[in-house]
Amino acid sequence: MRSALMLAGVAAALVGLASLVVAGAAEATQGRVARQQIDNRAALISAAAASQLNRYVDALTLVTGGLAAAEPLTAGAFQRITAPLRYLGLSGVPAVAFVVPARDDQIAATQALWRSRGSTGLRLAPNRRVGEHLFAVMNQTVDGSNPPRIGRDSTLAPAAATAMRQARASGRITVSDPFPLLRDNLLPPGRRQLSFALAAPVQSGEYRSFQGWVVISLRGQDFISATMQRFSQDLVDVTLLVPVADRPLVTVASLRASDTTRRDLHRALDLAVAQAHWTIQIDAVAARLPGVRSAVPVTAGIVGGLTALLAVVLITGRARADQRVRSATSELVRGAAHLHTELDARYAAEALLRTAHDDLASQRTRLTQVLDALEVAVSTCDTTGSITHLNRAARDCLGAEASLSTITELSTRLSLNALDGRALPESELPLRRSLDGEVIDGLEVTTAGPESHRRVLQVHSRPLYDQNGGLVGAVASSHDITALREHQAELTAFAGVVAHDLKGPLTAVAGFTHLAVTALAAGAPRDTASAHLRQVLDAAHRMDRLIDELLRYAAARDAQLELADVDLHALVTQTVADRLTEHAAHLDAPVPHVFIGPLPQIRADATMMRQLLDNLIGNGLKYTRPGQAAELDITAETSRTGELRLMIADRGIGIPPDQHGAIFATFYRADRGDHYAGTGLGLSICQRIAQRHGGVITAADNPGGGTRITVTLPAALLDQAAPPQ
Repeated sequence: MRSALMLAGVAAALVGLASLVVAGAAEATQGRVARQQIDNRAALISAAAASQLNRYVDALTLVTGGLAAAEPLTAGAFQRITAPLRYLGLSGVPAVAFVVPARDDQIAATQALWRSRGSTGLRLAPNRRVGEHLFAVMNQTVDGSNPPRIGRDSTLAPAAATAMRQARASGRITVSDPFPLLRDNLLPPGRRQLSFALAAPVQSGEYRSFQGWVVISLRGQDFISATMQRFSQDLVDVTLLVPVADRPLVTVASLRASDTTRRDLHRALDLAVAQAHWTIQIDAVAARLPGVRSAVPVTAGIVGGLTALLAVVLITGRARADQRVRSATSELVRGAAHLHTELDARYAAEALLRTAHDDLASQRTRLTQVLDALEVAVSTCDTTGSITHLNRAARDCLGAEASLSTITELSTRLSLNALDGRALPESELPLRRSLDGEVIDGLEVTTAGPESHRRVLQVHSRPLYDQNGGLVGAVASSHDITALREHQAELTAFAGVVAHDLKGPLTAVAGFTHLAVTALAAGAPRDTASAHLRQVLDAAHRMDRLIDELLRYAAARDAQLELADVDLHALVTQTVADRLTEHAAHLDAPVPHVFIGPLPQIRADATMMRQLLDNLIGNGLKYTRPGQAAELDITAETSRTGELRLMIADRGIGIPPDQHGAIFATFYRADRGDHYAGTGLGLSICQRIAQRHGGVITAADNPGGGTRITVTLPAALLDQAAPPQ
């Protein structure tokens, strides 16, 4: 019996030792799972923060490219280009602003310039303690709050001013040291938080002329709360630490778990933001992490005690069977505990990964929608030259069937040329040059094809970097400036012709005035001086008519359409009556014959439509043979497609057949001899008015002699008009 008891005691001691071993192994497993949990959670938090910050940088890059392409940059263009930022979900960003530099002697001119560009009410408020001021001249709210006041001097926030100057020097996006926003000083102390300024330089033109900065503010606490709440899940503390020149690390924002237990797990992660490096510190209580807390050690102790007691009772005759039971039980407990913890850790990690994947997919969808909403063509590629994205405008430019995969295919499809007509090789394409680190602003190229279909594009491109500064690809944006360049060429020619046509009357005024003065000084008869002065008056009247025509031409081109219901019959009747009254003043002129047929009511700009009719009716009455009565037929008909055709037919001197199209050009006058005066703008004004209403105007011979002018207006102008009362 004594030997049995001794054997039982030895067995009990062995079982207790085995229980301690099992409990220790279980605790070691819990520690490993806890470390895996905080490592997984730290990786997800770091990835979420980096992804969100990259979205800010991408948004700034797109806005900067759009503003660089605007010619000129106005408040309206700024509002349109920055409006998509409101839909990107940029957490912690209250507003975006455009900031320009100005020295003390430039403040008045800077204020006048940006007021003329649409920032009405702008009042610059300089900080008198600095030499160069940084004024916000335009802004756009992003989070729906009231936008900050424009005109404020950003040098009042030294950290933001330093970031802007660094961005101008480097040509890249720069982030500031943390600082309190000026607008947040009005908040209660408990709601104030440290913020950052992200500044991007806007450089335009072939020589990358600096225009100013696009600046967004980022509130640190709002950024941490919105970005990392779902990943912390009230289980870990998240702290954002930033190095500042005079202090090693400054706490900018934090997210605290509700548990007050002392943290026993710690991780510190480096986060690259533009030129700066931030630190994200993560602290947690190991026992609170999923899959860590387990009853295995206690269970092992209980099982060990029961097994020891059982050994004392049944030691004799059943030692080997009892040993097998204990061994199997221990293995089962260890296996179950290990499987349980591994499954818990895997499920938690998979849930976090799914959340992160869904967030990334949602962000990608939103960014794609914003890019597709832009009227600027945007294309991106990776470091191998493979096209990674084409927005809607780029796809439309390339054709609906476009499915390009490389820069080479893009070059082949577009066939880009330099302005001198030289075909651009692939090595000179903006995307390819930006893959070599080059920033391109305002490069003008043309697309190949017939001259009438040639388009002029202005292109901007930049390399793309990841948060560590490594090159990951390039982005290019372009917009069609063909109409702008054509308009500039037209204005140049227009200015030349205007200068020439105004110089003639001015020369006549000067010459005949000199003759009149000379005649009076020489004692010549008064009739001689009077004749010279009449020539002066005639020249002044010609100049007055030309200036009036120029004003009408400008209004027909640029004035805003004021659509209203217009009774064409009443308008034509009144115009004809006014012209006939004017014609009656010439007693020797034959009385004109004017027929007015049924005319409909349309939806149009009444002032412009009266000007069109007055010019056409006036021409029909003026361009007649001497001594012959003018004859006019004014009629209208509706085409099979519903368009309105308004026709003014005369029996006058007509227009040479080879000039039927040319007569609508600015300052063009058909060859009718010197008997008929005119400025060459009347029919050009009529064409502008017809085009502004979506129509066309044409000239043709009138059967039986004379000219027939036809103004064709779209059916929509008839459909929208209210029926006559």
